[in-house]
Amino acid sequence: MGHFSSLQAAIYKLLAEDTVLSSKVNGVFSYVPEDTKCPYIYLGEIYIADLELLSCEGYSIKFDISVFSDAESSRLCLDITDRLKTVLESYMPNCPPWKVFNIKVLSIAINKLKQNLMWRGCVIFEIQVINNHNLD
Repeated sequence: MGHFSSLQAAIYKLLAEDTVLSSKVNGVFSYVPEDTKCPYIYLGEIYIADLELLSCEGYSIKFDISVFSDAESSRLCLDITDRLKTVLESYMPNCPPWKVFNIKVLSIAINKLKQNLMWRGCVIFEIQVINNHNLD
């Protein structure tokens, strides 16, 4: 199940280079440095499951991407998660040896974190891949 880091790197690059997102956030992180100012995007947990295909090796990879905002209302968080959905669903990464055949956003949630008065938007999306080497 190796080589999934190339998918995470491609997603990071996609989000970090999107000019609309860049104008709304202070960065995209897989590790958030101390004293990072809101709003920002955090690439969180990754869940990998075998697709149990008969003819080739395939996986479902779910990514948990969070947006953190200290704005008064949830509006900015909603705007950023909406842009994340648009960017992610319009993208087909090229990440050998994996061939991506499906990308979809599974859920979006916005909630208020009471302990530090921040908004958190959570986008969970799924990429389904098969191993290109199995197609030869």
